[in-house]
Amino acid sequence: MADRIPRTLFLTTVLLLGNLAVAHAEKLPEPPTLLKDYDGKGVVQISVPSRGEIVTKDGQKATDPGFTTWFRFRQTYVNPNRLLMVMDPGGALVATLVQDNVERTYIPSAGYVIEKSYKNLEKAGENPIGILQLAMSTYAKVLRELDSGKVLPPENYETIKEQQTKRLEELRLLRAKLSEGKDPADELRAAAAAAESARVRDDLDQLEFRKTHPCHVVEYLNKDLMQNLFAKGLMGEASVDLVSKGRTTFWVTKEEGLPIKIETTANDGSVAIFMLFKDLKINSDLHPGEVVLGNPAGTRLFRTLADLRDKDWSRKMEDDLNAQLSRYEMDKQRATTPLRPVFKPGNSRDKPVFKPSKQK
Repeated sequence: MADRIPRTLFLTTVLLLGNLAVAHAEKLPEPPTLLKDYDGKGVVQISVPSRGEIVTKDGQKATDPGFTTWFRFRQTYVNPNRLLMVMDPGGALVATLVQDNVERTYIPSAGYVIEKSYKNLEKAGENPIGILQLAMSTYAKVLRELDSGKVLPPENYETIKEQQTKRLEELRLLRAKLSEGKDPADELRAAAAAAESARVRDDLDQLEFRKTHPCHVVEYLNKDLMQNLFAKGLMGEASVDLVSKGRTTFWVTKEEGLPIKIETTANDGSVAIFMLFKDLKINSDLHPGEVVLGNPAGTRLFRTLADLRDKDWSRKMEDDLNAQLSRYEMDKQRATTPLRPVFKPGNSRDKPVFKPSKQK
């Protein structure tokens, strides 16, 4: 189904969900300014480290390469509850607009909009609108309630710039050297160096913004974050094990309390999740009417409703959507069925009458 979120986005979501349910955290100072709105573009990078030498299904030994994926996103938010998220995981653009208990998703390649509405949302132990778990506005609310963690020293921007610039050059030389090697391990190291280079460049791009919008930098142990993970059922054991011994660090604007950068490390200390804004406007007096899905007028709309008091709501919602989409695809097929020639008595065979082909 076209409204299903691509696997790379799902992985991002389930890993980031671990950062939302915290039992204990040292509270950050209350921001002096209300977060009224923001509009920002940024990047997400997900890196799953290599497991080293593994045995394949056919019994052969091989080196697990791990993988790194990267995609862009845009978030637009108007207080208290209107959010637009646009992403391109795997090159497929996905736009989702959330307002209260309704979410609309538009995938241009599919050519239609899917609207999901939820009754009794307040009775759900877990919010079914998964896109909210990637929203910095969600983190802004959650972080105000945390009461344990480690607030790191203020950033020295000039020192960071110097260190990051030096690191970029080191990585450039390392990648050039590794490109000449023939050892498979060199390929893995080169891929890791490329991923780090991308993160360093992105961080340098954001540095000027942090100068004008100073941040609290706060760090949490992932094992503490996962203790009360309300969506743990969505996470496979492999995902939990991947980051359970790592840490997560948030960069949160002191003025508005908005997280603008998140970094989660895996058990081996490598960066597993990296997410930040590169172009961001905060409290620019956005009107809710300016935050729209962006689908062309006349785009086909499919609606479905779920009552969260029904334990079987998820299956029923999916069945309803599948039925609607199946009928839609059948209608499209009929509309595009090629015409077949039909010769009537008295007509020249050079001038046939065309009629739609019969559907089997």
